[in-house]
Amino acid sequence: MTRRPSLGRPAAVALTLAGLAGLMPVIETLALARAVDAMTRAAAVIPLLIAVVGARIAQGWLQILSGTAQQAFHRANRAVEHARTSATLERCRDLGMYENGATQEIVHLGVEGGERHRVSRLQAAAMLLQGVLGGTLLGSAIATLGWQLGVVALLVAAVTAPFHLRNGARSHAGAAATSVLDRRLGYLRHVLSHPGSLAELMAGRATGALRAAGGALIARIAVIERGVDRALARSGMAIVALPHLVTAGVVIVGLLSGTVRSAGQLSLVIVGFGALQASLGTALQGAGTLREATLERRRADRLRATVREHAHPVPADPPRLVPGRSPSVTFDEVSFRYSPGAPWSLRDFTLDVVPGETVCLVGANGSGKTTALKLLLGVHRPTRGAVLLDGRDVRDHDPDELAATLRLMLQEPVRLEASLRDNIDRFRGRSRHEVDRAARLAGVDRIAARLPHGLDSEISQQFGTDEHGRALSGGEWQRVMFARLLLGGHGLYVLDEPTAALDADQEAAMIDTLEAELRGSTALLVSHRWPLLRLAGRIAVVGAGRIQEIGTHEELSLAGGPYASLIARQRQSLTFLNA
Repeated sequence: MTRRPSLGRPAAVALTLAGLAGLMPVIETLALARAVDAMTRAAAVIPLLIAVVGARIAQGWLQILSGTAQQAFHRANRAVEHARTSATLERCRDLGMYENGATQEIVHLGVEGGERHRVSRLQAAAMLLQGVLGGTLLGSAIATLGWQLGVVALLVAAVTAPFHLRNGARSHAGAAATSVLDRRLGYLRHVLSHPGSLAELMAGRATGALRAAGGALIARIAVIERGVDRALARSGMAIVALPHLVTAGVVIVGLLSGTVRSAGQLSLVIVGFGALQASLGTALQGAGTLREATLERRRADRLRATVREHAHPVPADPPRLVPGRSPSVTFDEVSFRYSPGAPWSLRDFTLDVVPGETVCLVGANGSGKTTALKLLLGVHRPTRGAVLLDGRDVRDHDPDELAATLRLMLQEPVRLEASLRDNIDRFRGRSRHEVDRAARLAGVDRIAARLPHGLDSEISQQFGTDEHGRALSGGEWQRVMFARLLLGGHGLYVLDEPTAALDADQEAAMIDTLEAELRGSTALLVSHRWPLLRLAGRIAVVGAGRIQEIGTHEELSLAGGPYASLIARQRQSLTFLNA
């Protein structure tokens, strides 16, 4: 099992060094105040001056070490962010929650495993430690002039404490209010900058509209952030002004009462009392940061609870899928809609596919064919009924075993900004021989032959080695997806319009290869293409979210139902072309 990287250790080192560096000015202040009173005694001044110089050097060294530690923290954070996002998606896959708003918000916040909150708590703890230690040192020194000064300092801290705590709550509220807006803005930026989107956006003159939508989001975010900034500024002004006003009052009272009788004492009261207020302010700021982290953690816990509430966790002893064997597939009176109150995408959808059988789903757009495939893959959870593999709920199966069994070729495949070989293998470490064989069977070798480095050529417009990169057409991408399919070996095949972007010759070649590949395997196929129907042992016509009729091509053609009408329309189109 791969150990997840952690931010705790590098963060603790960086923040500890920063906290120690922050204590050096306190030591310097105390040493200077005593040095002023000892000016007539050189023997006493020299050690104090050495202490001042030592504190300054130590502060500089600690700041350098803290900066180095912070760089180590940022390097670790890069690995943590990657692992955190992957782990969140893996966990959501295990829970059967792929497409869920709360899930996406968790990923956006980066709160999986509490790593970010651990750092926030460490930061708050460092500030509290620095403030308390500095305050104790300065407070004990100032208290020698009179216990009343210590009481005044504590009273000022008590007055300013609510401001710091409210600031933490305000910062959290602002971040929570802008989180989804930031995510939407990031998505728009991705669409506007992605090479695959540019042609369609520019041809449709949609870039201006998307830019305007992004501007509207920026304006909404700015309104929220300005409100938070104004509130923080008002309380910040009070936090800054109050300690200085009190310091001035303490100095005046000390001079009038005779408590402050020497230059060193005056220096200690003026500089030290201000530094004491700063130390206590740092401690209170740490408390505010801790409150913000706590509120954000609670929000993350609520989001995770939302995911768990609708999830279907994998049982401790899941049913086993035998590698290389195709399971049966059953849709048991499945009903599904995408949100409460939305129209039903599937309604009492029932279908049995025996091991080794190929069933093709046909029907009009929006009839529910692709939705049925998504339920089989566990992307959505049925509203009612169940999808079964070998008689057990698909969500009961071990996700890794299920992933090893599924052979997918979907309408919207993952297109990696990587080499052609990596697009086929998807970084799974297959041998070059296996990838070469899959590429040859899928016809990708002919694409590779036109590229400077064959299968190792970059298929990327963002990271290509030349100025423009190399883009593939829709049909070429479909052949790459077909090579992925062939690389996996036998299992449960789920194919959604696998030849939609191919010309007639390429389609015929792919169907011949598919026919051999699917032999003896369970397959669920969605297609409008007539040539693909010959791969199916049975054909199911889907309409209004239900199976309207099911049977062989010959049976349905003679039945005079929806399938016969579909075939008649396709034949009529061919007759028109031949006329």
